[in-house]
Amino acid sequence: MKIAITVWGERISPVFDAASTLLIAELSDARIRHRELKAFRPGGCTDLLALLRRAEVQRLICGAICEPVVDRFETAGVEVIPFITGEVEEILASCLDGRELSRFIMPGCRNGRCCRGRYKFLAGGEKTFLR
Repeated sequence: MKIAITVWGERISPVFDAASTLLIAELSDARIRHRELKAFRPGGCTDLLALLRRAEVQRLICGAICEPVVDRFETAGVEVIPFITGEVEEILASCLDGRELSRFIMPGCRNGRCCRGRYKFLAGGEKTFLR
């Protein structure tokens, strides 16, 4: 599986719209087979989506992100795991071990809801926007 993480230094970029660096990692057999950093234009969702498609990324892990962008990416076949914070290497280790990322959910989202109640994390790590 290929995942992409918006990064800022050694951490997840806290706000997706301000991110300009993407870590793309290929995970297989509990190992990172390949990893590379890619620069992209902040706020350039169309360009970023094209980059993710070219790289065959299946999952995007990021910080705060708005619902229309999540919808656009997921419609294009990229699963989005939003509202994640923390050290990139810890998050990669959790992905390799198959552990849920719930311990990395941003403050304010830990009670299971984000975006003033519009986004809810469900049991088993599943997520949904509340309409």
